[in-house]
Amino acid sequence: MANSSSAISALINPVLQQIRTSAARSQNVKNAAFSLGEYVGIPLLYLAATPLLVGRLGLELYGLWMLINSIVVMADTLNFGVGDSTLRFVSMCRGRGETASIVREIRTTYAVSLPIALVAGSLPWLCATTRDVLV
Repeated sequence: MANSSSAISALINPVLQQIRTSAARSQNVKNAAFSLGEYVGIPLLYLAATPLLVGRLGLELYGLWMLINSIVVMADTLNFGVGDSTLRFVSMCRGRGETASIVREIRTTYAVSLPIALVAGSLPWLCATTRDVLV
């Protein structure tokens, strides 16, 4: 009996492995497609929205809006992946039921992010001249 079950297991295991590999490959293809869609789609949406926004806001306010968007995107690079790592570690700790570790991880994230945000947020104010502020 043990011999027949090991023979069946030897037949089924390669099939199960192929199904697992195929599912993982399918998920990777989906992830890559969504990532490519975001990478290409967002700039296309900006291009498509430009005439509408210029018409509604005017050139001066549209320029200000684009400047603010550019600053936000540049500030996002100052994140250094802290948000992604926090999401990963909080998910792992939550799966293990480690509430104290979750609190410690979030506090660490705030301790790292707050000084970066204060410096990045104050740079435009510090770089502005008195004439720029008064105008």
